[in-house]
Amino acid sequence: MRYISFLVVLWFSISTVRGQGFAYAAPVRIMDGGGMYTTFKWNKEATAELNSALGTVMAGAVLNASNETAWPKGINSLDNRKRNMDKFGDYTAFYMTTIGKHMAVLFVPAVENSSMPDDMRPAQDIYFLIEASGIATKVVQAQKPAGDFAKEMNVITNGFRNSFVDLFSGEVQEATENTAKLMGCKVDLEGAYQLFFFVDMASGQTSFRAAFPGDADLDLVMLSYQNLVREVDGLSLDCCPLEKNVETVDGLVHSQTYRVKETEFSFDEVYANMVINVTMEQAETFDDYGDLVTEWEAVLYIYEH
Repeated sequence: MRYISFLVVLWFSISTVRGQGFAYAAPVRIMDGGGMYTTFKWNKEATAELNSALGTVMAGAVLNASNETAWPKGINSLDNRKRNMDKFGDYTAFYMTTIGKHMAVLFVPAVENSSMPDDMRPAQDIYFLIEASGIATKVVQAQKPAGDFAKEMNVITNGFRNSFVDLFSGEVQEATENTAKLMGCKVDLEGAYQLFFFVDMASGQTSFRAAFPGDADLDLVMLSYQNLVREVDGLSLDCCPLEKNVETVDGLVHSQTYRVKETEFSFDEVYANMVINVTMEQAETFDDYGDLVTEWEAVLYIYEH
């Protein structure tokens, strides 16, 4: 696939998190599973608030999978939850938004929780509604830097391949002399018709791309963007912690940039220019018949600034 130019950046808004001040899609730890809302009544106002915060597609997923019917056997009743209360903190969960003043919405992905006990392991992605005071943000501990920038980039890129891409072929498929692509993906990117890595050897820029038809439902494209952001939010790099920098124009978030964060620990300056960026783009490309077509992309870039 040849990329001619990026024409338009999709501008969109992400809900401002209220109450507890957690970052959007931030990894959290469940401290008190007793604060779960299992019979919450989604009235008109609460549903509208959820739709406004997450968009109709993701809000629909929350409504369908935030109840006992969708949960695994070990937590699908009050008695079972009491029996497994000490294991709730083992769930890998991500804060999404707050409804009202106190009810936090958590995303509990199936892939990241595959090591949970059998009766608590979700068969598909589920959601928890929980008292906001019962969760705490996770802190990524800084580690001593190791290696140079080029080596660290390889580690990061390989990490993305392992996290995002299902190596069903076991090989990188060469596209041209200066690019390589790798097919298959473990991240839920519904509606994408092509998923691949794009490595520009000349510029040293690596990107993960999910291609959607130009007429794709933008809520689905947005959902894929948010899934990529969530994956990056959960990263723990060997060199240093990542700091999220939200770029805004008139209050609208249009892309998400991460840079390395200097801490009181030893910090190697070779990492100072490392950037990870997740963005929505509209691109022109040639299809298999040689025709120029427009498509949406959720793109994750890794590069040296």
